[in-house]
Amino acid sequence: MLSSASDFGRPGVEYVLRNAFEGIWARDGLEKKYRSLVVISILASTGKMAQLRSHIGIGLSNGLTEVEIREAMLHVAGYCGFPSGLDAWVRAAAPSATCEDDYDVAEEAIKDWKAAPWV
Repeated sequence: MLSSASDFGRPGVEYVLRNAFEGIWARDGLEKKYRSLVVISILASTGKMAQLRSHIGIGLSNGLTEVEIREAMLHVAGYCGFPSGLDAWVRAAAPSATCEDDYDVAEEAIKDWKAAPWV
């Protein structure tokens, strides 16, 4: 993250690394796995999809399972609204997806919705 930062972006990256990772993440009280679940849920609920991608990977490396991440996305949908939950679900299902892939997923979702018996 720091090595790829531009001269303009370097101070911001250093600030985040120092305060979030060296400060918040290094605290006692929560295992890294649970910190990841909290961060993933916050990012999903606030629509921060670019950061969500990387934190899903961090969460998996911190011991979260796909089932735990999926259940967090269901909570986001239930408590923050279905658009937020669906966007997060798409990212969680394919964290390496591009924005173009999002359009493909959206088109498929529209087809599925139109074909649903309740429509």
